[in-house]
Amino acid sequence: MDVFEHLDESLIDELRKLLIHGFKIVCVGTELRSDDRVGLYICDKMISLGFKNVIKCSYGLENCIEDLVNLEKALIIDGLYTDLPPGAIILADPDELSDDMLISTHSIPHKLVIKFVKSLGGLKEVKILGIRVKSLDIGTSLSPEIKRVADDLVNKLLNVLGKSNY
Repeated sequence: MDVFEHLDESLIDELRKLLIHGFKIVCVGTELRSDDRVGLYICDKMISLGFKNVIKCSYGLENCIEDLVNLEKALIIDGLYTDLPPGAIILADPDELSDDMLISTHSIPHKLVIKFVKSLGGLKEVKILGIRVKSLDIGTSLSPEIKRVADDLVNKLLNVLGKSNY
């Protein structure tokens, strides 16, 4: 597991490698839990910028099983709850994360959904990009620092991918 205090060049290089090698972006979150919607915010922003090759999984990864079965490689973007400072980012294999690190508002843990989808022939490779959340209060707004990280991430992905390539 790699931990980044902010979006630095080494993280962007890792994301570039994943996306060039066919990883599709899958965004997860819960609309009504403040910062837990960070993945959905990123997905919505990418779609508004013309990206078509992203998958939005509202209220849990389990709600996108039909899409996931058809993917070989996925970069899952979701909120993360750890002892890291808000806005910190991790890039990890699913097995490197404990079930309680990814936001527990999702009905079924990510590892279990991924294992199930793999048993159906999908998701040969998975990476998780987790953004440490600040607030899980009921609400539809992101904390300013989490929004800043999300906006920066989208801008960096835009630079890496270019609209026409994704």
